[in-house]
Amino acid sequence: MRRTHILCERGSLSRTSALIALLGITLGSSIAAAQLPGVGLTDGQPSQEPRVVELAPPRLIPIDDRPTSGVRVEGHYRLSADALERPLQEGLRSGLYQQLRLGATIDLGEVQAVASADLLTGTLLGGAYPPPPAIGDHGARYFHPVLGGADQTLAPRELFLRWESPVGRLQAGLQTSHWGLGLLANDGDIDHETMFTQQVGGDRVARLLFATAPFRAMNSRSPLDDLLVAVGADVVIRDENADINAGDRATQAIASVLWRPAPSEVGIYLAYRDQSDRDGSTLNVAAFDLAGNHQFYTPGGTFRFKVAAEAAYLRGETTRADGATPELPVAIDAAGAAAHLEVRHRPSALSLALRSGFASGDSDPRSDNLHRFRFDPNYQAGVLLFDQHLPAYTAASVAGADDPLRAAAPPRGIDNLVETGAVTNTIFALPTLTYAGPAGLEVAAGALLAWSHRPWRDLAASVEAGGQPVGPRGAPDPGSYLGTEALLGASYQHLVSPGLALQYRALAAMFWPGEAFRDHAGRPDARTALLRAHITALW
Repeated sequence: MRRTHILCERGSLSRTSALIALLGITLGSSIAAAQLPGVGLTDGQPSQEPRVVELAPPRLIPIDDRPTSGVRVEGHYRLSADALERPLQEGLRSGLYQQLRLGATIDLGEVQAVASADLLTGTLLGGAYPPPPAIGDHGARYFHPVLGGADQTLAPRELFLRWESPVGRLQAGLQTSHWGLGLLANDGDIDHETMFTQQVGGDRVARLLFATAPFRAMNSRSPLDDLLVAVGADVVIRDENADINAGDRATQAIASVLWRPAPSEVGIYLAYRDQSDRDGSTLNVAAFDLAGNHQFYTPGGTFRFKVAAEAAYLRGETTRADGATPELPVAIDAAGAAAHLEVRHRPSALSLALRSGFASGDSDPRSDNLHRFRFDPNYQAGVLLFDQHLPAYTAASVAGADDPLRAAAPPRGIDNLVETGAVTNTIFALPTLTYAGPAGLEVAAGALLAWSHRPWRDLAASVEAGGQPVGPRGAPDPGSYLGTEALLGASYQHLVSPGLALQYRALAAMFWPGEAFRDHAGRPDARTALLRAHITALW
């Protein structure tokens, strides 16, 4: 999504008064919400063509990108509404939501001050999202009313200083965190949105980061000049695994290496997390994440090709769930990957894009090995299967397993099995055809096809069947095909004034469940549908 920026040149606002104004507003708000910092890693080179199903290239180390001199103010306000048929419920559900995000950057030469926050973000009326368990409340959906909590009323996203030293960049403070396509770390920035996705919340950490290009000082003009290295340390404020305000305590060490020979990027991100949850359980995990992108044109420039990919592997242990031996931690061994390909025919403004991905799953949630990989909830594939269908059936499955008539005490960590919108335990493909017309008009159509990596099962029914998988609706030995989701959308964006743009977007979706959701007699599940509309002001 394109932005317009309002700039105040240095001569129009003194450095001292600007810094005092910025810190005076945002420092008080950050203390009030008890929030702190993430790392925005860097965008690829901006395209001069209309946006067409953006591939969200890896935002890696921001060492090459200097802010514009002066003061840059940006933000957006979004009003959105949706109506849908929710699985396992009769009739329509609808909701009205809003999101307000404000941010500013002050350039003081070698030092920049950056601040941003979400305010009064959440549900205004109704609500179409299944309520999550406390442990699954990741903040990347409109789960709560506007004044329903600290994160809905005021959620600081950034409050940090950046120093361009002679040897590299140093950043310290509250930051958002993003890497690659956003499978593990996703900042929830609306610039990543496509026609069929919406960004809410985002990962935030208190981070100390140092990034440098170690070979540039040699003036050798070799390919190594494009090699960037970063190291850092975090206290996690909010992401899909931790919420500091709810009592979770997570720290992590990070490092990344990025090679940026234009127009390509490829890098590896390493992180080790040590976390203690609000209920006393622990999580110790190492993440290995490889990401990259490339774009090129055919001779004559008729076609443009863009490709981006990310692959992540998790290894560690946790006491969040009981395994076959309850007194021992469960080993974590999980993997996920995604690839995006876009082919654009420039004369016709038509683009064909393909998103595909894999997230490992568990064949037995009570084993000593946890293979379930969940994408960050701000990485989305479709709007019904992962956001509505799986959350409804996994919540029903957990409620059945928690029935005191079936078990004296629920298994530890059972709430972790309720899905809350993340892509998980799946292999999916999402082809999309987009027409980017003149004057800010776009029209797109797509289809999500998804299969399970391991069978989705009803917990209690599978135990009663002697451990054999029983599907969410009672089918013995459920199949792997999760279903087909058809998507149709249109958007229009125009400039109201030099510093203000408006975007209108509408989409419709319908999901036909596959064999994985058949009942004990082999009957298919009912289809579900959704309508959604946005109006967004960007400045």
